[in-house]
Amino acid sequence: MAKLTFYFDPLCPWAWRTALWVHEVQKQHPLDVQWRVFSLREINRDDDPLAVGRVELDAALRVLVAARRVCGNDAVSRLYLALGHARHDRHENLKDTAVLEAAVVEAGLDRSLVARALDDRSTDDEALAEHREAVDGSQAFGVPWLVLDDRTFGFYGPIVLEVPTGQAALELWDHTSWLLTQSNFYEIKRNRTA
Repeated sequence: MAKLTFYFDPLCPWAWRTALWVHEVQKQHPLDVQWRVFSLREINRDDDPLAVGRVELDAALRVLVAARRVCGNDAVSRLYLALGHARHDRHENLKDTAVLEAAVVEAGLDRSLVARALDDRSTDDEALAEHREAVDGSQAFGVPWLVLDDRTFGFYGPIVLEVPTGQAALELWDHTSWLLTQSNFYEIKRNRTA
């Protein structure tokens, strides 16, 4: 079974669509997905003239880390789905504690997880460590960032406008998973229309 490490920021619509595709692949193909957080805010900090030093990471990232501590990787997967529906389908603000609590409940976790995550400064440190793992370990610069079978490199994308399903999802996986093994491959890109 292939192991895919999937770095995401729940605010990113591109990572969200790619995650939905990966979930579709998992329904049809054995795939062990490790869901890991990445901070777009942190990666873009140097471009922000108002940012001084390290900034506290977004609450959603900290709650995702706390979910992993309590219930493991599967909880991160469920919570990311719930946060994604809140953010990208219903256009809710992930800075709103009530939205985070509703997502935690939707994911089958205890509502108090949000308060515990935000009261525990180590969740910020742990989320930042995951982010740095991607940046330092596989040169990640954005999300979705995919690493196959613990390789020392990964790739940004694929970016999909519409989430492929069924056979189309598997075909995209076959091509993507092959590219994820090619250390001499760097980029394919075209302009986005959305």
